[in-house]
Amino acid sequence: MNAPKRLFVIDAMAMAFRNFHAFGARPLTTSSGLPVSAVFGSAIFIHKLIEDEKPDYLVIATDSREPTFRHELFPAYKANRKEMPPDLVAQLPYLWRLFEAFEIPLLKQPGMEADDLIGSLVRQQAAEGLDCYIVSGDKDFMQLINPHIKLYAPKKGEAAQVIGYEGVMEKFSCTPEQVIDILALIGDTSDNVPGVPGIGEKSAAKLIQKYGSLESIYNHLEEMPANKQKENLIANKEQAFLSRKLVTIHCEIILSHSLESFDYTKKPSLSVLENLNKLYKELEFRSLTDKTEKLLKSQSQLPEIAPDLVPDQPPASVELKHYILVDSKSKLTEMKQKLIQSDLFSFDTETTGLDVILSRPIGISFSCEESTAWYLPLHESHLAPEISIQEALSIVKDILTHPKPKKVAHNLKFDWQMLTNLNIDASGTLLDSMI
Repeated sequence: MNAPKRLFVIDAMAMAFRNFHAFGARPLTTSSGLPVSAVFGSAIFIHKLIEDEKPDYLVIATDSREPTFRHELFPAYKANRKEMPPDLVAQLPYLWRLFEAFEIPLLKQPGMEADDLIGSLVRQQAAEGLDCYIVSGDKDFMQLINPHIKLYAPKKGEAAQVIGYEGVMEKFSCTPEQVIDILALIGDTSDNVPGVPGIGEKSAAKLIQKYGSLESIYNHLEEMPANKQKENLIANKEQAFLSRKLVTIHCEIILSHSLESFDYTKKPSLSVLENLNKLYKELEFRSLTDKTEKLLKSQSQLPEIAPDLVPDQPPASVELKHYILVDSKSKLTEMKQKLIQSDLFSFDTETTGLDVILSRPIGISFSCEESTAWYLPLHESHLAPEISIQEALSIVKDILTHPKPKKVAHNLKFDWQMLTNLNIDASGTLLDSMI
């Protein structure tokens, strides 16, 4: 039996906000001062998603500016939400250009929230032979989960968490169908959904576990002991049922797109890579420019070599005697002493990906003289048994913080960020061969 095809639906603004805030007090800007953290982080994330998951279908959904039916039900819906940060607003046009460059279709309809567009798409498409993944960390989407719909929640510094039925039980101690009633009771301060005062996730879960639904809770109020929770439930009954309407994702929207319009099996194509490369150059994303240029080069059409022209003998072997794998404590000590006694050395990290937030180094190389270099693995599964990961990281920290030698890297900002993800702050004189 063939494996089911997979549709990934990205919540655009959730991704943008996540990447915007990921850089915290160190936002990325171009040389002209244009903020680009959200665009850069989103680009890194989409590349990683495509490379890791190889989606059969890919689409992005976003909200529209117009009021929705939820505003008609409750005019104060989202009323306490802060204005979007100006530095994020400035990036939105480039974010849409990024999606266009990737040639990923964008779902957007007047008066509709992204949640409802996503819900409608996955509920209408999920079936035997097609699994749907909602790319978002929003717990509201847990109400949609079924055997063919899962939540693909990105995690900082680690692989995305794929949440199915068991994940819902772990989070709320209830079934996906009961999530709506849990959310109705606890409310949502970010969307100004009132809920029932005094009821949080744990107490809501206990009520739903015991009574099964919001209606059943109110049908059994007389059985409950007199306490503050009961008083709040009685006083806020109308508010609870209103909240349920507000948190319910509507899945009946008629979508104009066909499933085939989301086909991403032949992407990223040459046109995608060319468009991305142009945008990355404009926004000064050097590491991503290098990435797309390498991909373009690998996809360029090369003449095929006729079989009878292929030489029988293998190519001459490369002499590797000056390239040292650090697989013992003695080599680790020797490498450290050589580097900290040098006037200048270069270094480069090998990483799990290009995402400056999510990726981690799995190795690092050093060189302080021509034709000589060391490579030190930085992952437990690659290290020699006699070297612990703590010892390896401690040595790397000693080397990169030693005041004497100058340290050189190509695209230093990327390697520096990778090291900070391991709590290593390179210091002293730092040079970038790209500058």
